[in-house]
Amino acid sequence: AGAFAAFTVDLLVYPLDTLKTRFQSPDYNRLYLDKATNAVNKQVLFRGLYQGVGSVIIATLPSSGAFFTTYEGVKSTFTRYNPTFSGSSPLLPQPLIHSAASSIAELVSCAILTPAEVIKQNAQMVDTAKGDKANATLQTIAKFRSNPLALWRGYTALAGRNLPFTALQFPIFEKLKEGIKKHREDRGTRTNTLLENGLITAASAGSAGAFAAVVTTPVDVVKTRIMLAAASSAAEDQGNNAKSKSSGPVDAMGRSVQSNGEGLKGAIQNSKEGLKDAIQNVAKPVSRKGSIQIAREIIADQGVVKGLFRGGALRAVWTLIGSGLYLGVYESGRNPLQGCPQGTLLVGAGQKFTSIQSAVLSIPNNTVPYYILVLPGNYTEQVNVTRPGPLTLLAQTKYPNDNTKNSVNVIWHNATGTASTGSYDNAYTSTLTIAPTFNSSLTGSGPTGNQVPAGTPFGNTDFRAYNLNFINDYLPYSAGPSLALSVSYANAGFYYCGFYSYQDTVYIGKLGNAYMYNSTVAGQTDFLYGFGTLWIQSSLLSLRSCGGGITAWKGTNTTFVNHYGVYIHDSFVRAANSSLNIVGKCALGRPWNALHRSIFANTYLDDSIEPSGYIKWSATDPRVNGNTTMAEYKDYGPGWNATGRAAGNVTIVMTDAEYAPYSTLEKVFQGPFTGKFGNTKWIDRKPVVHGN
Repeated sequence: AGAFAAFTVDLLVYPLDTLKTRFQSPDYNRLYLDKATNAVNKQVLFRGLYQGVGSVIIATLPSSGAFFTTYEGVKSTFTRYNPTFSGSSPLLPQPLIHSAASSIAELVSCAILTPAEVIKQNAQMVDTAKGDKANATLQTIAKFRSNPLALWRGYTALAGRNLPFTALQFPIFEKLKEGIKKHREDRGTRTNTLLENGLITAASAGSAGAFAAVVTTPVDVVKTRIMLAAASSAAEDQGNNAKSKSSGPVDAMGRSVQSNGEGLKGAIQNSKEGLKDAIQNVAKPVSRKGSIQIAREIIADQGVVKGLFRGGALRAVWTLIGSGLYLGVYESGRNPLQGCPQGTLLVGAGQKFTSIQSAVLSIPNNTVPYYILVLPGNYTEQVNVTRPGPLTLLAQTKYPNDNTKNSVNVIWHNATGTASTGSYDNAYTSTLTIAPTFNSSLTGSGPTGNQVPAGTPFGNTDFRAYNLNFINDYLPYSAGPSLALSVSYANAGFYYCGFYSYQDTVYIGKLGNAYMYNSTVAGQTDFLYGFGTLWIQSSLLSLRSCGGGITAWKGTNTTFVNHYGVYIHDSFVRAANSSLNIVGKCALGRPWNALHRSIFANTYLDDSIEPSGYIKWSATDPRVNGNTTMAEYKDYGPGWNATGRAAGNVTIVMTDAEYAPYSTLEKVFQGPFTGKFGNTKWIDRKPVVHGN
């Protein structure tokens, strides 16, 4: 797509490029001004505006294809391995990654483009009115016959112009593009169609390109002077070689071989030296003058503005049109499924599937793995997954390692136990439910909750989601249970996801196994609750206010040893914003029944946590006994208070030995029905970029 876009644009704006070259030429006054009137000779200036276009046609496709292949590859690699620490931004800012990726891509592209650029600019200056019937491009190529390697002598000059240009353009372009998209999303006018994305890209790229073009015009002027000198220098070398041919024996490079009695040995030695000189000359500007010297001469002759910024306006207009069309066509022509597994379903505005649930329902109820890619946007729906086979939801994002920048939001608005909704089971409220049957997802009531009928099969064995937000925003406070996620009789992994509600945000039901990595869970009251097993790794628990506790688990009596519970590891617990007045008011948890098990390990606690850590269910119904495990292991931060924990006499501060049975995934995740430990094959241990 990038190569086709570049080819189309180069043909459209080529005349402007030719005019720019002629304006920047040191021979502009001699060739294009009437000596008598000192007026522009428009007939000569505007003649042959497509001279040299042949070299561009030949080089554009491979050079642009190489640029975009390298750019996307390097950007994805840098983004994938950019370390992100929980609760903080990635180590390398995204604009720096864009600059580095575009710079590396430009170096690759310039290696292909340099010969065409040298031929093009010299062909643009050929005066075809002098009666020479030869094509301007062919005339230029003929000057390099004696030393074709000289065509690459302008590489450093071209790279010297393009590197700062792309390093400026692409970060600005990406920033403008994301800003426009966000503005349209905030206004509710975002459609996320290919046409809209193309237009946004075109406007952003054109504006960024025009700015970068003006800033880098001085480098472009010097580059033009160096490349225009290439043909003259090559012709001079060719003339010198011709003279040497008439004066005696020559070597393979056309250099004269002195008759020094060495015969063949001397000829070979001279040939080696000639080849060495030719290769070394590639790295040198064809002009014998350096870039700094040329710039000084331009300033001395024409001044800074009229000299170094000559052709700047033309270059800005040309780049505005060119970059806009170039990247706009590229974006419109991109296949969002590129890089996804074969057969991946696409969800988004204007697609076959406009909702996630419609795509899920189209998948057969078998054990074959399926993938769904969701384009950016807000999807107001409930998603229910009942199939047993592996299913992966991928959200398209430019920031795969930063869940705070997810651009896919699955939204539902429901709660139970409120005056307006009445009371019904929590299962009805969930934004995303993963369970084989509706009955198995019910929370129920009482000490043991809903009784799942015997014979109910285990559901999805390997559900995964990357970079999606699941939101239940019935009210902006805890009004009643309003689930964002419900997992029962299933294995589910979530990577760089967000879960946002106020009460009972995440429910892990019976025989439910869930793993969260580098994700955000936001809530106010008992927002991690359930019967099954949940492991939260390197994530953020965002306190929207305080009520009940962060965790509220119901343990289950089984015929086998179980480690059902919630485990928060290497994570952060913080107030959602600084305006909240919750210092010392939030509990780590409270026991839904006396078999509650939760452990906060190696986790940062801000000052929102109350001194006792955990609390009893209530003063009259404590639900705490010798089987209750409300524990911490090596927590830290202002919310860690050893004295307060001891005084509260509820929190268990674990020793290494006490923590050891719960210290790894293999020790807590169990297979269904048998309770066999080590049920972890469904967990992605090294999440990588998906659907970027």
